[in-house]
Amino acid sequence: MQISRWIISAAAAAMLAIGAGSASAAEKIKIGTEGAYPPFNTITPDGKVEGFDIDIANALCAQMKVECEIVTQDWDGIIPALQAKKFDAIIASMSITEERKKQVAFTHKYYTTPLALVALKDSDIASTEPAALAGKTVGAQLRPRRRTMPRTPTPRPAPKPSSIPLRRRRSPISRTAASTPSSRTSSCLSTG
Repeated sequence: MQISRWIISAAAAAMLAIGAGSASAAEKIKIGTEGAYPPFNTITPDGKVEGFDIDIANALCAQMKVECEIVTQDWDGIIPALQAKKFDAIIASMSITEERKKQVAFTHKYYTTPLALVALKDSDIASTEPAALAGKTVGAQLRPRRRTMPRTPTPRPAPKPSSIPLRRRRSPISRTAASTPSSRTSSCLSTG
């Protein structure tokens, strides 16, 4: 349960950093999320938004004794929508980058998911070294979060971007993983 307390503490700090003055005075806090990144945030067939990020948002609102209104927003417009005050905070599994830090305030991460390379059990891929991936096509979700090759435990120079074909997908990574057995993709780059 220590991790749960840490998650709540980090997320609470995020809410306070973004809307400290309005949190105590407001009866409702609007939380922006994508709604298209399962299991973190997704829209159910009946239109309800759910997932890990939504659970975090609801726990924070309950802690602050305010109503939580979840607002879905296309990923590419989520920061501009926050800046336009469409919602008070973003809880959407957003990676902290230097570019984003110039636009919005972040708190500590509330979880970390390392990159993983997933391949069929009988695949000949034995490592994430560029030589092991030569001639292969790696599938990855098209989202500005992770556009780098997986890191090995020891520091090594990054492979040239053109040395390993990367097939970007707009669908969630779980659907990319499901397509791994195809002749178009040898493996799948995943965040956990």
